[in-house]
Amino acid sequence: MPRALRILLSPLRSEAATDTRMLFDGALLQFGQQGKGVSKARVDSPADARITLEMTFLDEARSPVDTEARTLATLVGQVTLSRTGAAVFTGTGDEPPQGFVVDPTAGSQAPEGATSRRTLRFAFGKADFERVPHPPRALEVKLDPVRFRYLEVRAKLEIDGSIEADFDINDVLDIAITPANPPPVVEGVTVGIHPPLFDSIPPHAQLLITPSAGKPISFDLESGRDHGDGLLSFTVPDPQPGVRYKGEIRMQTSGPGTLLFKDLELHQLVLESEGASPAPLSSFGSDGIAFDSVAEDPPAGEAVQGGPEETTADQLAALDAQAGTAVLV
Repeated sequence: MPRALRILLSPLRSEAATDTRMLFDGALLQFGQQGKGVSKARVDSPADARITLEMTFLDEARSPVDTEARTLATLVGQVTLSRTGAAVFTGTGDEPPQGFVVDPTAGSQAPEGATSRRTLRFAFGKADFERVPHPPRALEVKLDPVRFRYLEVRAKLEIDGSIEADFDINDVLDIAITPANPPPVVEGVTVGIHPPLFDSIPPHAQLLITPSAGKPISFDLESGRDHGDGLLSFTVPDPQPGVRYKGEIRMQTSGPGTLLFKDLELHQLVLESEGASPAPLSSFGSDGIAFDSVAEDPPAGEAVQGGPEETTADQLAALDAQAGTAVLV
């Protein structure tokens, strides 16, 4: 008789891993056999099956005091055994295959304080899984990176409505929670500036964001959104790791602009904020980037802190603004 099945979780290396610290942000799922027991799956005959992932957050890796357990996601399908005991899981449902479905408590209905949006990856062994996404879709979850430092993911396998392998039988995936791991969801970074002190914004006034790789992004100052904090806000979409940005204000379509910042890796704001809420912008305090517009170039990778004691006529003509803030959205 075929032995009972279990789920193997082989860790996937995170992009945030370094030569001195190994980090994981997901796992490859495969089937193995338990040392005892008979499988509820049938040879050459499909049986309904469900795989449930559960995540447990810990404040310490060993002897944790504060913990929190939530269902992560479920995968529904059928499992079939070959005569050699090898198992094949076939996903059911939508076409193209949806794969794991994230539980509401992992994302949209996460507990208060779990505001940092992160992504976990779960790949499927091609010999063990059919009609599942290849490559897998990232699963978005919400966590509290201040309260917890570690995350454990476990799997449960059910066949024909009964437990084949419970959470304590299958592998455990250990994930360290850092500002960069699991990878944060990056939709954009908002650059907020104080509006010019003119009676009205000149029609050609622009905020120009120039990345070190890719095309410049220009925003009409008139299109800036006021979130009630006195700033005009503009979103730089999907800033990539390693790409550095320069920001400047131009009152005319040609000619020099007023430099706000340069050589700033906006993606780093996501890591430094550790998922802090972006609204209101003023709530970021020191977590944002504060800068003053001045004539000289700021140091590479920094924003100018403070400016000239007296604004020159040329500066006032370029931009009558004194400060701004860049924050995560």
